[in-house]
Amino acid sequence: MQYGLIFESAKVRPSFEILSRQQKVFIVAAYLYRQLRLIKSFDQVYSENLSELFIRGLKVAVESTSDLIRSTQEEVEDNIPDTEDFSAQEGSFAQNLMIALNYLLLF
Repeated sequence: MQYGLIFESAKVRPSFEILSRQQKVFIVAAYLYRQLRLIKSFDQVYSENLSELFIRGLKVAVESTSDLIRSTQEEVEDNIPDTEDFSAQEGSFAQNLMIALNYLLLF
């Protein structure tokens, strides 16, 4: 997700700035959820199950306490695909989405 391109836009920034932290989390989580198909493609290509962690991470970001967020963030960070091991395009997409989820959980 190109945060700066979207949320630093002169038209968008003022509206985004007035949102609460939770509202910002909802917006980013919704955007990431729309990309779930890319994680599922990664799972199909590499016989992995990253989509389960991805969905759980989104739910935790939206619904949970800081302790659960912290432990989930660590699990997400530990499971970010390395493009040296997963060199197909699906590996890059999954890596970028897991990094974005990691940042969301750190927010």
